[in-house]
Amino acid sequence: MTLLDILKMVVPFLLGTSYSVFNNISQKKESNRAFPYVEEAYFPIDLKEIKVKENTRLYMSGDYSKLARDEKVDNQAKIIYLKVTNLGPGHMINCDFNIKTSSTDLTTEWDFKVHVPIIRKDEVILIPTVKESMSNIRISTKSVNINYLTHSQEEMEYNQKLEKVNKDSTLIKDSLHVNKSKNKFLKFFRRSKVLYEYEGKNSLFTYLDAKKEKK
Repeated sequence: MTLLDILKMVVPFLLGTSYSVFNNISQKKESNRAFPYVEEAYFPIDLKEIKVKENTRLYMSGDYSKLARDEKVDNQAKIIYLKVTNLGPGHMINCDFNIKTSSTDLTTEWDFKVHVPIIRKDEVILIPTVKESMSNIRISTKSVNINYLTHSQEEMEYNQKLEKVNKDSTLIKDSLHVNKSKNKFLKFFRRSKVLYEYEGKNSLFTYLDAKKEKK
């Protein structure tokens, strides 16, 4: 058997094995990805009478925790919560939120930076976007950015931009990206793959007062 004959047998085997290995790694990464669903929820400061999904977590920090304990504050006053649902199939790890809100007349803006260590599959978290300086001011969410990791250490980035069209309609632009390089030293050269990108209006839906049934 000549060297050429050996190569004809070995090379296809090696190529097939390599493809199978890389394909399995790719499938494993995809199976660990997490897809967030982000929406605004108009709830009162006091959530005791609001019906939410079981095991929903509330982010207690900043001005919200002060307002919730202040007896002088009307705890039935509605504020905007960012409602984040992890649709799975994996967990969201080391999540960094950058949320921008503004007055509806666009004269004042606020930034909320929130870190959540983990958002498990099918879990819902509520992030109140309220500050004491917002008293008696109509507020709207401008943008939401979430950077997080998967169990396969893929870096993912979710972006949502909201643009008020009129008093009854908001244009929503959503996109999800996965960064192809994990090397911090090559951050400038990272390639980002768009998993989805779309836009739509929320004018067809409105939030209802979902109060718990009294026994």
